[in-house]
Amino acid sequence: MDVLLSAATLFYVGLIFALAVFAKKKVRDETDFLAAGRRLSTFFASATLFATWFGAGTLLTATDAIYKKGLEITALEPFGAGSCLLIASFFFAKPLWEMKILTVPDLFGIKFGEKAETLSALLLVPGYFGWIAVQIAALSGIINLFFGLSVTLAMVIVTVFAVILACLGGMWSVTLTDAIQMVFVGLVICMLAYVVVRALGHGHINAGLLQLVNEARVDKEWDQLSSNTYKLFSYLNVFAIAALGNLPGQDLAQRIFSAKSAQVAKNSCLIAGIFYIVLGSISILLGVAARKLFPVELTHSVVPFLAKQLLSPGMTVLLVLAILSIILSTMDSAMLATSSIISHNLIGRVFRVPKLKAVSVCRLCIIIVGFFSLMLAFLGENAYALLEQSYAITLAGLFVPFALGLYLKKGHEIAAIASMVVGMTAWILGFFTDSFWMSDLMACLWSLSAYFVTAVLLRRPSFKPTAESFDDGNELAI
Repeated sequence: MDVLLSAATLFYVGLIFALAVFAKKKVRDETDFLAAGRRLSTFFASATLFATWFGAGTLLTATDAIYKKGLEITALEPFGAGSCLLIASFFFAKPLWEMKILTVPDLFGIKFGEKAETLSALLLVPGYFGWIAVQIAALSGIINLFFGLSVTLAMVIVTVFAVILACLGGMWSVTLTDAIQMVFVGLVICMLAYVVVRALGHGHINAGLLQLVNEARVDKEWDQLSSNTYKLFSYLNVFAIAALGNLPGQDLAQRIFSAKSAQVAKNSCLIAGIFYIVLGSISILLGVAARKLFPVELTHSVVPFLAKQLLSPGMTVLLVLAILSIILSTMDSAMLATSSIISHNLIGRVFRVPKLKAVSVCRLCIIIVGFFSLMLAFLGENAYALLEQSYAITLAGLFVPFALGLYLKKGHEIAAIASMVVGMTAWILGFFTDSFWMSDLMACLWSLSAYFVTAVLLRRPSFKPTAESFDDGNELAI
């Protein structure tokens, strides 16, 4: 099996690298690098959307959390994140595509002003480092388990390869590799679910499904949601973090910008959302099944452990390649999204980078983002908490002005800045105090209130001098 796994992995890595090199030929300017020339079809846009969402957080981290904590974890993955794509399809994709911009902070700049653009960029960037770090840590754990490499060395290798893929062709690299990987991933995940359910039912699918239903029914945390107000609010709070907090994300918007039409952008979000919830629900199945199959708490990640216990060597190889595909897709997408904002809205704004050099600056930023994400991964933070907080930042500080800016003809710059500052302040206070009034969902409401209160307070009626405005022809009568 070791020989087979090594050979298959080398073949896969070579294939993905070849696609990235081919994609590099399509890059002529910044629009090609950041938005694939706005030429993606429904298939490619849907594939890259699904690939970006369906990462280590969905398959590995969420499965582990369900195994240990129960079904309340599903608020974040897959239901919250999947609902985000559906909401984007119905309310955000069309107007966002029609703006013909390259980054989310561009929207803030157009609708609110340059200061709001800069602040939104500074708020968007930090959350991605945590997200990328989760992917690095997850994939390095898989490599350590199946290949025997040290976790530290695996982290370095994974980060360097993801940086190379993102640097070569930008959005074109990400899209072409995602399209191939996601078809393969979908088939392998369904195969794993089939094997696990059969094992749970001692060779019978129906018996296995019945066992899953019975196991879900006795989940104490899930059962208390309807009767415990605090737990219900906590569930809705986490759901909102994923469903609304992801909407201002550059990774989502970048795929909407890359679609060849507004209708393609809408359809792609809808298709990716449906597939995400369906395939993401397999994480629930695996987590619940593992609790029944292995009641003694596991020390390893659930999915690799299930593979080692239940799959044949050939099927295990396919699963490892699928996991590798999932995580690399998410990593290079997140690196490109973060670097797009840094190069286009921060460095490009301050130093007025010429269009001919914009792609080179973005590639340099990808290398920097990869380095700092790797440093964060070395810190060994709790993966699920890190993933949740990366979503929460954008919900508290950016969702309200983002949604308003998308539909307002022209927003109020100071009100938008106040909204972001108040939302982030509430989030920070909630992070340290665990107060209901400073929870992530409440921080979003404080942000909304701050925008309208500030806009009303700063509103001034326009003044146009007329003949009646003068008293004795000399003094203004106000």
